[in-house]
Amino acid sequence: MAIVVEEQKNRGTLIAVVTWAAGIIVVGVGAYYLFFKAPTLVEIALPADFESIKDISQITLDPGEVLGSTELQALQPYITLVVPSTAGRPNPFLGF
Repeated sequence: MAIVVEEQKNRGTLIAVVTWAAGIIVVGVGAYYLFFKAPTLVEIALPADFESIKDISQITLDPGEVLGSTELQALQPYITLVVPSTAGRPNPFLGF
């Protein structure tokens, strides 16, 4: 006869049960706050000078009027671009 010596496995220890219960509670609370709880709305009082923005929001811009204005046409560039005529090779992919 053979003697079989095995160590008994501890199934259902208290630590494992508490860990699983804590995990299930955390997932449940997270799901409640994510899917079911309605967010609270924050009431914010607008400043008194906020009414002046209404006048600005009613301004309409016509691009044709802006581009055709004499003020825009009177602007002159102060920088001149100098491009050398011998910049680079005619075909940069050819070998040397």
